[in-house]
Amino acid sequence: MEIIIVRHAKSAHDYTRWPTDSVRPLSDIGIRRQNKCSKGMYSKNISFNAIWVSPFTRALQTLEIIQNNYHTDITPIIKNSLEVWGEPSDVRQEIQDWYLISPTDKLLIVGHNPNLSDLVYLLTKQNLYLKTSEVVQISYNGEYFLFKNHLTRSQLYLD
Repeated sequence: MEIIIVRHAKSAHDYTRWPTDSVRPLSDIGIRRQNKCSKGMYSKNISFNAIWVSPFTRALQTLEIIQNNYHTDITPIIKNSLEVWGEPSDVRQEIQDWYLISPTDKLLIVGHNPNLSDLVYLLTKQNLYLKTSEVVQISYNGEYFLFKNHLTRSQLYLD
């Protein structure tokens, strides 16, 4: 199984405009950056056939940008475990359970920090901090998680 982890794009930070953190949208710069990063993902042949996403607006908007650039309409599975402050061990267990059903899937996961960076550490012992729109690639063979790559925004930008 291949796992592609994407932290949502840069979000708006005017907390007075949105009643809760869960509905805070992407900023204009976040939208532009994510478009560039999504095109870079596509150009690097990063593919997926299953999607898990946080129910928060900014993660859903990030996914929409990715799907538009990939020209795909794969129906995502909304995972509450991917919310802000979600528990990485819950996500790990869900990945392990998913592997039993679909071991050849290429799973795209879109969510938030700190839990995505914590998830990468839990799975691979790679201690990194995912910035907005960055990508981590991990493989899983049913027993071990193997860190493959961390792509920064500058590595994903095409221009």
